[in-house]
Amino acid sequence: MQKFLLVLALLAQIITDRLLSEPAYPYVGVINIKAPIFMGTGMFIERVISQSKNVKAFLVYLDTPGGDLYSTQKIIQAFLNSSVPVIAYVHPSGATAASAGMFLLISAHIASMAPGTSAGAATPVASTGQELPKDLRNKAVQMTSTIARALGEERNRNVEWVKKAVEESIAATAQEALDNKVIDLIAQNENELFEKIIGKEIKVNGRLVKLEDLRNFPRIELEPSTKENILEIVSNPLVAGVIGAVGALGIILELYNPGTIIPGALGIVCLIISMVLLRTVTITVGAGLLILAGLGMVLIDLFLGSIVLMVIGAISAVAGLYFYFDPTYEPIELTIQLASAGPLLGSILLILGIVIVGALRAFRIHTPTGSEALIGVVGLALGDFKTEGNVFLNGTIWKAKNVSSKPISKNQEVKVVKVEGLTLFVEPI
Repeated sequence: MQKFLLVLALLAQIITDRLLSEPAYPYVGVINIKAPIFMGTGMFIERVISQSKNVKAFLVYLDTPGGDLYSTQKIIQAFLNSSVPVIAYVHPSGATAASAGMFLLISAHIASMAPGTSAGAATPVASTGQELPKDLRNKAVQMTSTIARALGEERNRNVEWVKKAVEESIAATAQEALDNKVIDLIAQNENELFEKIIGKEIKVNGRLVKLEDLRNFPRIELEPSTKENILEIVSNPLVAGVIGAVGALGIILELYNPGTIIPGALGIVCLIISMVLLRTVTITVGAGLLILAGLGMVLIDLFLGSIVLMVIGAISAVAGLYFYFDPTYEPIELTIQLASAGPLLGSILLILGIVIVGALRAFRIHTPTGSEALIGVVGLALGDFKTEGNVFLNGTIWKAKNVSSKPISKNQEVKVVKVEGLTLFVEPI
């Protein structure tokens, strides 16, 4: 077991990203948001803004149709609490900062757009893009409208316009956004943007900062880790839905057919992943559950000898180790509330128990094979005979010997009691 754990740890270390090194000199950190915003993007931006030490400012390129509200709020919090200026830039021409993108634009210290871009249309919708039910929509609109107004007040932007962007889904071109005092400036490219903000005074984390010429510093593109890229993919509502469905189906199949093992094992892993994606548990807790479930499957396999179960368990444990110990993040203290963790752990243990009991029962059942499988099977006599004759059984004509003292008639049913070679020993029914 110690060797197995060592192998898992080494595998996790091999596939884990190296600690992302930061330049020792001042620089401008460039962040690209060029797709829908999900969990991975939120974690990436939260990480780089909180951990970067030598950065002079962040330049955030925006071209996004939106994203989930929770991840957007995490990014907004990172922008608001950043110790250095955050400059949002809708670029290139034709790009848009719609829905969640608009919130990021107005929450930055400097909001800028390139000619030919647009922003707005921030009315909340379902993950499928469809409208929410009326009651839920009203609540969501009121909440997001409040967030937009708070950001407008904090960054001294047009509160009425951002409110309408949420409640009435209005949008604006770059020039319209500038005229309505939603953004600070329009710039054709980075150099023009940096030139226009030289000497501008802004409030950064409660203190007044005068922007210097950022053209004097190298620009370094910051990239998400492998962990963040994986989370971005699986947290897409379509992918998350498939994972949840596979988990539910696997557990149902295991409950209906105890001992099949594979559906139950996959169901447990997918169930844990779904709970993380639905934010029922944190990533750290979910990773810990994957480790425990994986080790449990490996232990079960030591008694059952099923290679498949060991493979699933090993993959689960390695994935858990990878997401639990990620060197691109600072150490996290794991705290679990017993009230919420109790039912969760109980459910996982119950499902594991069902898998164990079903598997043990399945492996204890002796399945006859070969000639042994013919014993007890009923056939049909092809003629009258007292000692020897022929019977039809399982689509084949067999030579048969009568072991009883009673004669066997044609078309009479007989039961196999013994098999020797190609001869069946039968008795009449």
